[in-house]
Amino acid sequence: LAMACMKCAGINFVAFVLQLALAGQVEVCPGEGPRYGDHKCNHDGTHRVCAKLLDSSGKPMIWGQGDFWEITSQKRFQWDSTIRANGGD
Repeated sequence: LAMACMKCAGINFVAFVLQLALAGQVEVCPGEGPRYGDHKCNHDGTHRVCAKLLDSSGKPMIWGQGDFWEITSQKRFQWDSTIRANGGD
């Protein structure tokens, strides 16, 4: 019985570790450029979320009081043309 419990605990541990590994994976972000080689949005402490920034016509989406660049005070760096060029939104 003790051996069966140890085997079961080992299987549960492996399953847990696998779940952690899969939860940490980040999908390719549509519109992210090749600057890091993998088109993902997880390479530094400030760029951790893949967000939809453009509407269906390719214009900056309005989020409440303004678009992403207005809300984050980055209007002078607005990179919507790069997002469109990379096939993203």
